[in-house]
Amino acid sequence: MVRGDFGGKKDVIKMLKEYGIIKKDVIIRFKKYDWTLFLSNYRKENE
Repeated sequence: MVRGDFGGKKDVIKMLKEYGIIKKDVIIRFKKYDWTLFLSNYRKENE
């Protein structure tokens, strides 16, 4: 999830409350993710 995908941290908390996943405010932290880890799982069409 990109930070802005759901309107930022406040809107993520709001959505989680609406779906009943959480009942009170929580602290949301984003971790860095290295998307290059999975590049070896893909091949070119001609391979």
